[in-house]
Amino acid sequence: MLEGPHGPYRWVGMDFAPFWVGVREMFHGANPYGPETTLKIQQVVYGGPALGEDPMMFVYPAWLFLIIAPFSLLPYQWAAILYIGILLWAMLNFLYQLALALGRKNFLAQSLWLVWILLGGLPFLVISVTKGQLGYLSLLALFGAHSLWKKRPVMAGMILGLALIKPTVTVIPVAVFLLWVLLEKNWKFLAGFAGLMAVLLSASLLAVGNWFPGYFGMLGIKGGMSAFWSLEILPTPWNILYAVLFIGLGAFSFYSSRKRKNTGWFSAAVLMGIALTPMRWMYDLFLGILVLTEKKEYSLSQTVAAAIAVLSPWVLIFFPEADRWNAAVIGIPLIWALTWFVLFTNNEVNTLES
Repeated sequence: MLEGPHGPYRWVGMDFAPFWVGVREMFHGANPYGPETTLKIQQVVYGGPALGEDPMMFVYPAWLFLIIAPFSLLPYQWAAILYIGILLWAMLNFLYQLALALGRKNFLAQSLWLVWILLGGLPFLVISVTKGQLGYLSLLALFGAHSLWKKRPVMAGMILGLALIKPTVTVIPVAVFLLWVLLEKNWKFLAGFAGLMAVLLSASLLAVGNWFPGYFGMLGIKGGMSAFWSLEILPTPWNILYAVLFIGLGAFSFYSSRKRKNTGWFSAAVLMGIALTPMRWMYDLFLGILVLTEKKEYSLSQTVAAAIAVLSPWVLIFFPEADRWNAAVIGIPLIWALTWFVLFTNNEVNTLES
């Protein structure tokens, strides 16, 4: 329980409330971005108006309607239990699959990686998953799309569409992904993506009509938060250099991957997302772990670099609380960028033996 404007309120599930309430209102044809919906969201979370606390608004594209609709048919507590339980189960399975891949069929290595990844991911699981952060569906969607895009392109395209359910840090990697498959002339993938987006968009328009003005109006007031938080933290010219670094990394990796038929473009696109358009606090920074999903073989130095990057969020405990989140939003992407260079710019890799 946390202290709020109307007494204690629950941490667990509080970020689930905005889209649960918003979609329930959409069932009745109401504007999910309107002040009435915002007040109902704050009523569920705080027991009344926010009164200077986190405003807790519906800050998502309304095309999430079909995805959240089954949960919004349930009472709030049951819906929150089901949603957070499924999300936690899915994230733990994702980390387990990542440990299996990193361990390369060696049971001891897989076990050590699983413990290490769980330890490194614990801050995100506690801070983000238990709150019901919608963005972790996007993380899973990016992972699923990249894992399946060559084997099952239609399904992979549909899964990639789910990454835009909460498009904060995913707009850039999704756009890069679509450009890549377009250049590859993977029409099945593009058809799957377009088909799912058409279904989601049509359902939301049928529910509440043209919701785009309300959504862009909400973005205009920043949903109560900064749209370019990371770039506003740094003073000029450091913020420009920071942006140039990640845009350059993305452009270099895309060109190199196309030219030499190697990997790195997907994870570089993810890094551009978490560096340039992260959400407030540290929720979206966990997407950096997707850097490890693209690499198949590791040298000893690369393994050490990956292990350090995974555990790096724990360094934040040494920062004063007032500076902790700013340090995270700048530092964690930089650590993953350095790891990316170690993993993908070494042409002669002496892989670890099993």
